[in-house]
Amino acid sequence: MTEIVVRKKFSEIIKNGDPFQAPKEIITPGHSLKVLVTGGHLTPAIAVCDELIRRKINNIVWVGHRHSQVMDKNDSVEFKYVNSKGIKFVELIAGKLFRVWNGRTIIPGFRSLINIPIGFIQSLIVLLKEKPDLVISFGGYLALPIVISAFILRIPRVTHEQTIVTGLANRIIAKFCNKIFISWKQSIKYFNPSKTIYSGNPVRKAIFDTTKSKFSFSDDLPSIYITGGNQGASTINKVIVQILPSLLHDFNVIHQTGNSSVTGDFEKCKLVKDKLPEELSKRYFVKDYVYEDEIGTVFDRASIIIARSGANTCYELMALNKYSILIPIPTTSQNEQLLNARALEEIGLSYVIEQKDLTPEHLNKAIFDIVRHKEMNLNLLDKGFITTREKTQALVKLNSAEIIVDESLKLL
Repeated sequence: MTEIVVRKKFSEIIKNGDPFQAPKEIITPGHSLKVLVTGGHLTPAIAVCDELIRRKINNIVWVGHRHSQVMDKNDSVEFKYVNSKGIKFVELIAGKLFRVWNGRTIIPGFRSLINIPIGFIQSLIVLLKEKPDLVISFGGYLALPIVISAFILRIPRVTHEQTIVTGLANRIIAKFCNKIFISWKQSIKYFNPSKTIYSGNPVRKAIFDTTKSKFSFSDDLPSIYITGGNQGASTINKVIVQILPSLLHDFNVIHQTGNSSVTGDFEKCKLVKDKLPEELSKRYFVKDYVYEDEIGTVFDRASIIIARSGANTCYELMALNKYSILIPIPTTSQNEQLLNARALEEIGLSYVIEQKDLTPEHLNKAIFDIVRHKEMNLNLLDKGFITTREKTQALVKLNSAEIIVDESLKLL
């Protein structure tokens, strides 16, 4: 197993030893098992795949999206990432019900409706061809036809819910699963308690690995890491570009833009970098995606994270106790991203700026307010930062992937 170096401060929240040390002896049904993994949340799914591989269960099939957006010609991060791990990738066409119908959504909405039956037929074909012993779902409309098809074919199936609230697709998925894993205790009200297990959210080991120096700065300025998730966030990117010249006088900036051919943000930001004075340009790193061998270094160097507030991002911020500014996507199901962000705000770890309130001035003020709190070792509620550490210790489960794999294999 690859040695992982964990920051000393993180050891404070580990109660029962390092969960990333050599695994305990576990009796599995055999190394010839085939596991199919699918769903809309890449990060915890990869963490579970890593746990399967660690146990010598290498026959994994991934069902997902080849492209992140409609009309996007570039391969998705999901596709590239899964391929880099040597896991077989199968593309699935699946449809979903649009929540908002207007002039802009009517054509893609009808196209998506047509894709719903296509997704079910394709799911049955995939399962009959691959013959997996187990299906692990990470939710969303993509996983729905796979899980229902697995139910019809009597293939054991489990699902993991990342968010505090749950959407329609995940509620339906849960009804067809043998076991349901949840990241947050309060989510149990949405599911059958008799088959629900509080596992926490699987955390990537890579976020703790600071041994690979992928980013080097020629100064001792603090750093800001900006990310919009796997696909990037064009709304955030546009605001960052407006305040970038002034930010670079006080910070190094690592900016993950996404690589959508629809927005072209990666190319636009590279042009911005080229036009900066040399001294400032050296402080600005533009990345389409931050990969597994880079993420630990990025998190370690960053004093402040500016991000969306997906469940996985929020969980990793708690695991690392990182100050952050969270800008929730306003159109998520049941406003789940805002709820995720508020949870971190309540423990003093994050500022929340709703997208309707996002301006260059507002973002700039929040950044320097965090700097002031950090210098005084206060959380963002003006209390000692130790109180935030104590709360994250109670919320974060570092052995989540192990729990999910243990409980899933019991079905076999």
